[in-house]
Formats: sequence, C-alpha cells, structure tokens
Amino acid sequence: MSFLSAAARRIARTAPPIQWLGLIVLAIAITALLDLARFPSSLLLGPLIAGVIFGVSGASIRVPKDGFLFAQGVAGCLIGHSLTPSILTEIL
Repeated sequence: MSFLSAAARRIARTAPPIQWLGLIVLAIAITALLDLARFPSSLLLGPLIAGVIFGVSGASIRVPKDGFLFAQGVAGCLIGHSLTPSILTEIL
C-alpha cells in the first residue's frame, strides 16, 4: 500500500498540464489495448479506466464546468438520436 501512496503523492505534486498529458497518453494506450483485444466500447472504457486510475492516484486535475456541461450535452444528444419510438414506449 505504501507504493500506491508514494505514487499518489508524486502525481499530486506534478503540474496540472503534465497530469493532463499523462491522462491523455494513458487513455490512448488503454483504448488501443482494448481495441486490439476487440473489446466492445473500447473508446468509452479506455478513458474511463484511465480517469479512475488517475483519480485514485491523487491527481488534482478537474474538468472545467463548461467542458463538463458540453460533454453532458453531447452525450444527451447522442442518446436522444439513438432512441426509436419502440424504445421510447418501453421507457414510458
């Protein structure tokens, strides 16, 4: 457990731009590995796993509120676009 806490302290002391770069590189690497393994939803799960790893490792970076709201809006539009009348009647 001391290794994890030492790594968390090291990540927390790193400058935010370097943390963002590390997060992006890790997300791309995990996504590529999942895609090579033909894992479904690799484009979703790769960044999610990378974010969890950075989150539990003490990263101090946060998505700005405007970026977060924009991403939620895009996800909502994608979900709304994929709904069919038969799915909508099942939900309601």
